[in-house]
Amino acid sequence: DAAFFGGGNASRPFNSLVHSLPLRRERARELTAPPTMGGDGSALEQIIKGTTMSALAGGVLGAVSATWRTDPPRIERGQRWPAIQNASRYIVRDAAFFGGIGGAFLIGQQLGDTLFGHGSFLSDAAAGAAAGAVIGLRSGRAGAGVGAAAAIAAGSYLMSVIEHSAHDAKQRKRDKVLATHATE
Repeated sequence: DAAFFGGGNASRPFNSLVHSLPLRRERARELTAPPTMGGDGSALEQIIKGTTMSALAGGVLGAVSATWRTDPPRIERGQRWPAIQNASRYIVRDAAFFGGIGGAFLIGQQLGDTLFGHGSFLSDAAAGAAAGAVIGLRSGRAGAGVGAAAAIAAGSYLMSVIEHSAHDAKQRKRDKVLATHATE
């Protein structure tokens, strides 16, 4: 039985469990740590990755938009180029727009992290304000830009508060479980 529990000492069959608790605590901390975008990448790498992924998502949405918003182009005398140009306009427009939103959000987040500290609620609000400003720029009206920036900043702030409180609740629960196992 002692070998089954990992311990060679029959008087302490849970020996390996007790010795593995510090490793389990460290693993629990790793599992509960907030995710990072690019691991240990620099801020510039994270911005480039995030902007690229946002642009790719925008390109896909642009392709879907092109199929819904346009009539099927007529291919006359074997000329396909007008159809390709029409679809490409939608794809490039939406890729640039979503890439701009993602890039502005990540730049705002990096600036917020620098000013307010990493993971701060205010850094998420700054990121939302930057992304909202890009959305407002597309409308061409200053009021819409300010409104979009304020709305997305408030939403980012609220989501950050919810995420941090949920993360803290999970961490307290895991710490309580680990403390219970440590006293056994």
